[in-house]
Amino acid sequence: MSVGKIIQKERKRLGLSQIDLAKILRIHRVTLGRYEKDESLPDTTTIIKMLDIFGISANTFLERNDTMVSEEKEVRFIKELKREEELYKEAMDYPKLVVEKLKNLY
Repeated sequence: MSVGKIIQKERKRLGLSQIDLAKILRIHRVTLGRYEKDESLPDTTTIIKMLDIFGISANTFLERNDTMVSEEKEVRFIKELKREEELYKEAMDYPKLVVEKLKNLY
């Protein structure tokens, strides 16, 4: 379950509206709505307040589902591929640089 779904589930379990919870957390209702839609994540201070209000552990709150984990792995894999592509290009350009330097020496 995503962080947003947990926030929404716990808020409803306590019988709070978004406005009520937003007031307790001292954030704007729209901000809380974005958290619940997984459009953004709460900062550390807000997370700690939520843990106290909901009476749940950080492990429960920050529980990750398989989709989130695989998306993170996919992003990491793409970044690694881009980095390897950059290294490959640098390696392919290196002989050209050496030749240019040699030309300048002679």
